Amino acid sequence: MDTQHKQEDRRIRQVVRTIRPLMAHSFSRDSCIAATRICIDSLAAFGVVAEPVAVRVVIFNPAMVRNIERFGRLPSSREETLEWYERCGAWSVGIGSGLSQPGRWPGHLVAYVAAHRLLIDLSLDQATRREHGIVLNPTVLEVPVDSPFFNGEPLIETINGCLLSYERISNDGYQVSPNWHVDPPVVAITQKTVAIIQARRR
Repeated sequence: MDTQHKQEDRRIRQVVRTIRPLMAHSFSRDSCIAATRICIDSLAAFGVVAEPVAVRVVIFNPAMVRNIERFGRLPSSREETLEWYERCGAWSVGIGSGLSQPGRWPGHLVAYVAAHRLLIDLSLDQATRREHGIVLNPTVLEVPVDSPFFNGEPLIETINGCLLSYERISNDGYQVSPNWHVDPPVVAITQKTVAIIQARRR
């Protein structure tokens, strides 16, 4: 890895660490469109190209993971899902898999930096359910450009004992959201993110 590549990689991770706390007072945790827009524009300020990727995500808690490993499958019915929950607390939560509603896009948006093979999910923390053993934070995943994920295969990751399944979807409805365009809070947080990181470089 050359010096420039290392510097860009460091900058990517600085951007990821900086953005989410700045969003706390202006956006809810499920603000994936705003988070991804801010991420892409902040990285662009440092010469790093990122693109949006629409996905849906299912997260299985540690108890569900243990049952999947034990039986070699997901629960086969709603009744069995309830049985697993009552017996051992097995639980799952989905992001971006709901029905379309006025003013809401039924998907989850992340950013991909092809040059660094990194998938950035800045709003994954919205899936946190501490009462069910699910604790997640903004996340950077290594995903090669030739990964089957980009052809529709699930991307499986394990984080904090939870199993995550990312699936790419064909839905660009997020592009009509004000958060995807010149939304003042998005612009302000992008500018602040860039300023904070630039200040650290001095």
